[in-house]
Amino acid sequence: MKKAGPFFAGHEEMYDGETRIEADALAKRVSELASKLDRPESTAKLNEISFLNHIILQKEFSWTRLVGVLEAAPASTSLA
Repeated sequence: MKKAGPFFAGHEEMYDGETRIEADALAKRVSELASKLDRPESTAKLNEISFLNHIILQKEFSWTRLVGVLEAAPASTSLA
């Protein structure tokens, strides 16, 4: 009996031949993508993305704070 990919270990009896072939193909694709992510240039790009996401989170706009400031402003204040 051919062994299924790691995601289906222990559940081989649940899958027929066609599903097992598809599962094996998907497991192979996952392995290929994981190997691409392990490359230095991919690691560098993922680090850059993580850094930029962190900066974006720090610059997040607070609607609650804006509303609080507007509510505290005198009634004669204009935004125009």
